[in-house]
Amino acid sequence: MKHKETFEEAGHKVLNYLLPNCKKEMSSLQYTNAISSLKYITQWQAETMYSEEEVLELLRKSHFVAQNIDEWFEEFKKK
Repeated sequence: MKHKETFEEAGHKVLNYLLPNCKKEMSSLQYTNAISSLKYITQWQAETMYSEEEVLELLRKSHFVAQNIDEWFEEFKKK
């Protein structure tokens, strides 16, 4: 069974990628706060993202859409 990365583990990876020496340069509290902030941001983003199906449904209901929205959407994803 493949391990699913937690928000906290992802936060450690991101922070250490952005600031390779962050553990040495930051105080323990600063590091903990940075990880907590990244965890909050990733959770918020995951909760507010739309699925592909939701985006297509919104586009189909909108009034500005092209004739073949599904074809347009597939082309848009390639870019």
